[in-house]
Amino acid sequence: STRLKSAEAMLTSATRERQRARSEWMAALKKGLATESKEEKRLESIHLQLQTLFQQEAEQENSYKLEREKLRQRLRGLRIRAKQQQQQHQQQQHQQQQQQQQPAPWPNGDDSEASGPVLLPSRPPPKRCPS
Repeated sequence: STRLKSAEAMLTSATRERQRARSEWMAALKKGLATESKEEKRLESIHLQLQTLFQQEAEQENSYKLEREKLRQRLRGLRIRAKQQQQQHQQQQHQQQQQQQQPAPWPNGDDSEASGPVLLPSRPPPKRCPS
């Protein structure tokens, strides 16, 4: 009967030890699950932040591309306008050079110089006094 009491005491002690170990294991499991849940939420948050950043980056890139294209178009327009102005300026210079090389017209508008010498009207000879 002492053996039986000793065996019962050992069984009770083993059962308590098993329950304590099981309680520790359950606490650790709950803690681990809670930690895992927090980490999953943190990872989801990071994932959402990354998605937002990628979206913002894409939007900025599109914005920069549009702005760059606008600036290219503007630059192209300015170059064309500058070229046209340069051509107009050259044409004006050419016209001015041609005008400077042409003889000036006569006051009456007749370009007589091109047709030959100018004939002046003859004057009657001076009158002599009879002597």
